[in-house]
Amino acid sequence: MSDSKRRAPLLAAGALMGLLCLTIAAPASAATSAGTLAGHFGGRSWATSASSSAGTTDSQLDRSAFLPCPCQGTDGNMKSNSVNQVNSPGTMSADKTLATAKAGKTDHNTASVRMTAKVTGLNALAGGVTADYVEGVATTTATRSLLDTSTNGSGFDNLVVQGQPVPSQVPPNTRRNLAGFGYMIMRETRHTGDGRIERGVGITMIHIYITQVNVLDLPVGSEMLIAAARSSYNRLPIQAIVSGAAFAASGEGKSQFENSVGRAALVTMGCEGTDGDVRANAIETTGVPNTVESGHGRSTASGTVTDEIAAATTSSRLQDLDILGGAISADEVRAVSRSTWKLSTDRGSVNSLGSGFENLLVNGNLVPEDVAPNTRVDLPGLGYAILYERTGGANATGANLKVTMIHVHITQGNPLGLAAGSELLIAAARSNASGL
Repeated sequence: MSDSKRRAPLLAAGALMGLLCLTIAAPASAATSAGTLAGHFGGRSWATSASSSAGTTDSQLDRSAFLPCPCQGTDGNMKSNSVNQVNSPGTMSADKTLATAKAGKTDHNTASVRMTAKVTGLNALAGGVTADYVEGVATTTATRSLLDTSTNGSGFDNLVVQGQPVPSQVPPNTRRNLAGFGYMIMRETRHTGDGRIERGVGITMIHIYITQVNVLDLPVGSEMLIAAARSSYNRLPIQAIVSGAAFAASGEGKSQFENSVGRAALVTMGCEGTDGDVRANAIETTGVPNTVESGHGRSTASGTVTDEIAAATTSSRLQDLDILGGAISADEVRAVSRSTWKLSTDRGSVNSLGSGFENLLVNGNLVPEDVAPNTRVDLPGLGYAILYERTGGANATGANLKVTMIHVHITQGNPLGLAAGSELLIAAARSNASGL
């Protein structure tokens, strides 16, 4: 690895990630047809995140406790994701984070989706912003005649900004200057949709904007979001589902490990899709000593639905990789996942063309560029790894493909201090396409 490559500790919260939906538009009259209320849900919530301009802080806070709402809802059940001890050294920390999602149609005439994000024991900007807890709540309700949104339930407990207490309830979009840093918006609220076919609301309880050179060396232009929740409802029914997600690196299986290696450069597709555009997320460097160190990472996702075809493509690329104290290294690792479904024939296909390695070394041995899918290699004193892991395929119900270029399984005690049962995923991409 290049000596000039910047390294920084990555201490991000892990995230359980569901796949979101892309829909085919149907006539607006479908919203008032007989039977169960037509339409689909949208929503996502997360505890902490930072903009890509924040440098290493972006990967350190990468959407902790991220939780999406499936297009078809949760059948009225509560889904949740929680992570302990989020920490971006010197910038932000939290004792615990929690996100929840609940969406369903309670009868033939009503549908609702409620997304929440909660942060406990917040300490941001080296004590400049603290709170016992911060919670954002975004609710959207639909009937046959109305679409309504609410942020009721959002609030703070013992919020203190640069020594000054803040009331538990403040008006939406309240601005407060942050001496030596920039400013923050509290209860930042945005409404979306036309109010007839679609309506939604988003709330970010604390949105910090760095506008000046500061003692923490946070880049000017950086942003940090705390307790963010989004919810929406669209009256158009779903005829096809396309979903996808990709990330550069993730630690899973043991909470301590997940908290050390979050889903860096995470990108997902939501119910609104991408209209064929490429959605991207990038990180400049990651680094957990003796676990993951890398240079630039970039993930992408795009989805398209026409009258004939539903298609999803995701990818992730990571450069200058060095993991497990040098047990595995590579100049570049690339994962690509594509799923396609033909609506006219109800048949699908998948492929991973473009996936591969450059100068991959395992235990000091060069691995051929054309390594076969699902190749297992032993890692003495640690466990084993699956190279070019591929799962999924196409059948009568849909097409889906998961590609993880390096999937490490820690199976024993080791000098690196990694807990047995931990897993490390490098360059992962998932895609799905199906009809209904």
